[in-house]
Amino acid sequence: MQRSDSRLAIAVACEDRAHFDAVCRVTDRVLGEEIDWVDGEEGVELVRRYLEAAPGEEYWPLKDALRRARERKLPVHGRFAGLPGEPEARQMRAQLLLWQAHHVQVEVAFCVRDTDGEDRREGAQQALDTMRPPFRVILAFAHPEVEAWFILGFEPMNKAEKER
Repeated sequence: MQRSDSRLAIAVACEDRAHFDAVCRVTDRVLGEEIDWVDGEEGVELVRRYLEAAPGEEYWPLKDALRRARERKLPVHGRFAGLPGEPEARQMRAQLLLWQAHHVQVEVAFCVRDTDGEDRREGAQQALDTMRPPFRVILAFAHPEVEAWFILGFEPMNKAEKER
């Protein structure tokens, strides 16, 4: 894996565009507020970049992780520290393997899903605990659904945002 520039390399695996947009908005806002010398959108773009799954694919489609990993002959099957996988564990393992096999070094990875009334955290955590990837992984499980994040997390910072 090679590092092509000095910006923080962020990968996002999620269900759809709404999840990707939510992660980008929150991440960019945190970077803009927490790094003193970052000023505005242009400043945020100097410190981070979002890694494409493939040319033209802004995010890693989480629902395709198992299929993509199998196509690349990555070892998605098997037990987790001798235990059977909890729901979500194989999908998370597949996504972690895809990130590790990516040609660009991932530094921070987001895995974002709606809960759909299910506990997805245990299986995802099981995969993380047994694989210990060489990058930070942030699990985000929206409940009831990601669309609520836009409403709950929105705090207008300027006149244009207030009007929107």
